[in-house]
Amino acid sequence: MRSLLLHHGYNQDAAIAAFGFNRDAPEPDLGPDIVRMAVQGPSEPYVKAHAEVGVAPGMSGAPIVELSTGRICGMLKYYVPEQKAA
Repeated sequence: MRSLLLHHGYNQDAAIAAFGFNRDAPEPDLGPDIVRMAVQGPSEPYVKAHAEVGVAPGMSGAPIVELSTGRICGMLKYYVPEQKAA
């Protein structure tokens, strides 16, 4: 439900984070690498988010969690480094 609200432009102030694995980490098998993001708005057919720290290779498919509720609201699909957007 929350992902649909984000998709249609509601809850644009939602603080979200991806919990994925970073293949470039010194010890990538230890646990998830958390990337905090801010919702930017719809980018059909996806929701665009600004990532303060870059998304690393291997994070595709990571669950996106809305931090205020702890609920999964999406899945990391792609990252555009030039835009710092996921």
